[in-house]
Amino acid sequence: MTSPSMTSTMSSNTGSPSSNKKHSRKAHDRKIHDTSIAYIAPTERVVLDCNLCSDLLYHSWRCKTAGIDPAWIKKDNVMRVECKNMSVSSFIEEIESKHKPVILSGLMEGWACMNKWSNEYLINAMGSKTFSVGGYQMPLKNYLSYMSSEPLDDQSLYLFDPNFAKTCPSMEKDYSVPPFFSNQRDLFSVLQNTRPNYRWLIMGPKRSGSTFHKDPNGTSAWNACVRGVKKWILLPPTVNPPGVHSSEDGVDVTSPVSLTEWFINFYHTLPSLGVESIEFIQRPGDMVFVPTQWWHCVLNLTECIAITQNYVSTCNLNRVLYATRLPELVSGVPHAQRRNFRNNFLKALLEKYPETYKKYCCPQNTNGSSSNSRNHQLAALFSKQQQQQVENKPNDDPAVAAAAAGDASGDHDNDDDNHRRSYAHGNNKPSSNAFTFSFSIDPEDPDYEG
Repeated sequence: MTSPSMTSTMSSNTGSPSSNKKHSRKAHDRKIHDTSIAYIAPTERVVLDCNLCSDLLYHSWRCKTAGIDPAWIKKDNVMRVECKNMSVSSFIEEIESKHKPVILSGLMEGWACMNKWSNEYLINAMGSKTFSVGGYQMPLKNYLSYMSSEPLDDQSLYLFDPNFAKTCPSMEKDYSVPPFFSNQRDLFSVLQNTRPNYRWLIMGPKRSGSTFHKDPNGTSAWNACVRGVKKWILLPPTVNPPGVHSSEDGVDVTSPVSLTEWFINFYHTLPSLGVESIEFIQRPGDMVFVPTQWWHCVLNLTECIAITQNYVSTCNLNRVLYATRLPELVSGVPHAQRRNFRNNFLKALLEKYPETYKKYCCPQNTNGSSSNSRNHQLAALFSKQQQQQVENKPNDDPAVAAAAAGDASGDHDNDDDNHRRSYAHGNNKPSSNAFTFSFSIDPEDPDYEG
């Protein structure tokens, strides 16, 4: 469609009679009117009322431009422990078994990355390599340029890459995993190449970070600050952070999208929880121990680089088994592996560490009760053979038949519903060759979240 201004200009340039101009104008007006679009003559000056009110636009602008309130970083009540000469057994007894967050000092001495990982070095050594940033792959040099620009985003891009050691093997040589978290203690290591994602390289500009969450699969974690300064807030497993809502099974968590938004609207409400939050500032050389199932969020007060790793030990094995009880609760593995994940883990654990399995994953008695009367007993796991029997055996119940059909077709988008339907209809009875287990959970443990 020719614009009004173009019609007027074209008419005058061709020397058309004024009557033709009027005719053209009327035809154009009619066309505009027919399409219900208001006509504005090109010579008219339009004045818009700019008294625009938009909560959406203002909220985004406020989160982008708000400064870091000194009140947010004032509290520091975490325990700091010198661990340079601490034995593994002492760590287990004094720290890990107590399930309380602490800062571990002295464990990063001698790490090459502490002095080596400047932006200049990273760009020269691996700038063309791509890393995971917000779910997309981005060359590291591009991300470092963005990070150093101090972007004013309400949701800053965050580099959170689980494959950095494969992408750049030299980075793995620039730090060493403390003996407290070695493969000999990390029980997920029995899965070898099929274990869930467990280590990440983290980078972010000032005001970036991670909103409240619990670490995946019931694991515990350590987080080592290489560069920058971070604000941490942690809450016990049974206390939902203000403004954060999770479903009963923990699959869905709803929280403010922007980390700054949470601090602006909810930080001041923490005292009303009736539970003491653990808060502190993490600096280069500080390693944070995050116990299983603790809520935590992290706000970068400066440009930051960190390394984090999740692990399973005998201290959190029961929580890991509970956290992976349903396929939709399993994280960090391909979707097709989630249904059998816990079963495969237990089989590998039994083969690699039979004594650990006997102690922490007690075999059931013939009457179906646990050897420990205080134990919570989970339903028996399906073995692969039993699943095949369920899939192939005719069933009059349409729900069970639909579940079997979905499995047979290879469509696992509804694995979770199928899993629940099978249990609801009494198909959780193991066959003679089913792999069954129970495990110890102390119901009096205040940190247990069942």
